[in-house]
Amino acid sequence: MEKEKILITDGMFPNKFSTWRNVEIISFMEEYQTSILVKHGRSWTLDFDHEIFSRIFSSSKYNILIFDPEYNHLNKFNERIDGKEFNWSLSNYSYLITEDTDFNLESFKLIYHIFLGSYFDFNNAFNFPDKRQVIHLYPGGGFSPGQSVQIGPTASVISTHPLTSSEVERKGNPNLLCLTAPMYLRDEFVNPPRDLNETTIGVCFSSLGSAKEKGARKYRRIATIYKLLYPKTKVEFYSVGNGLKSRFIKRYKPMAFTDLESFYLNHVDVYVNTSTKHAFNGWPLGLEAVKNGCALLTTDPDQVAKFYNADKYEIRPIKHTHHFISAIRNFEKNRDLLGYTKKMNMQFVRNFAGYEAQQEKIFKFINNLILECSRDV
Repeated sequence: MEKEKILITDGMFPNKFSTWRNVEIISFMEEYQTSILVKHGRSWTLDFDHEIFSRIFSSSKYNILIFDPEYNHLNKFNERIDGKEFNWSLSNYSYLITEDTDFNLESFKLIYHIFLGSYFDFNNAFNFPDKRQVIHLYPGGGFSPGQSVQIGPTASVISTHPLTSSEVERKGNPNLLCLTAPMYLRDEFVNPPRDLNETTIGVCFSSLGSAKEKGARKYRRIATIYKLLYPKTKVEFYSVGNGLKSRFIKRYKPMAFTDLESFYLNHVDVYVNTSTKHAFNGWPLGLEAVKNGCALLTTDPDQVAKFYNADKYEIRPIKHTHHFISAIRNFEKNRDLLGYTKKMNMQFVRNFAGYEAQQEKIFKFINNLILECSRDV
């Protein structure tokens, strides 16, 4: 059976640094005949990551229509067309990844926007029925609670956060609640938490964003105080990405999402999320780590843990530095507690971010929407 044609709009595909973004788009490309329209932000430095793309897909199946001449170097990956022929044909967009050899907007049954900002960009450039548009409304990306946003009344919204969900419901848009973000591909093998022993416990913090927003200073305080209080500790502190310098923390550069998940699985036991109220982020951060068997210690700046029944999964938000230190110390002294917490936290990710809870629900929602729109024609 021929697959429906879907257009995704996004700001940085393909890139190697985001599990949820890659999992979501890969799932769409498997389920539908999907094209991805990309508009890179000038403040970003993430180029087209062909290594990740070719590792997942057959390069010969897809063409790259290059709108912005800045990305003409991508033409070397085209095997069937000259992508440079599309230079300047679509102002303000970077390129399109597609099975087609041209860009015909009317051929798509539905437009799927990752982040609110992509929806605004698209509708500034095109005239397309709102009823055939879906926004995956992740925190940030053009939306914060309490702000006035002009979403068309018939555009559909997938909400990933309790605070955004309540606002969407008040506006009356067709909507679907999918808390957190997709973390698993269809039929993906689930790694069990690694066996515990009496050797080193790895504690990790990661960030590609603002150090202030993600609480990097607090994490450095936690590591510093812990190492000074317990100089003979078997705890090692790591950071990945934009962590702050410290003699108590071993720092790593940003990793591809596949490498990062392997790092969590093999080296980390506890993930520390110290995000602050300086930005509106999803909750809880660190799902990639928990998926791969890490226990989660997290703040809750927007006080939303109650909407997830998080304590049922042994996720109890922490605020103060000394509480993080006490929790890590308890794990160091009680490995059975650490093992139990890992298993319960992983169940949280499976229940909220698994394929059935995310993509399967979203695809059913989209298929019903396509069917509805077909009846209106």
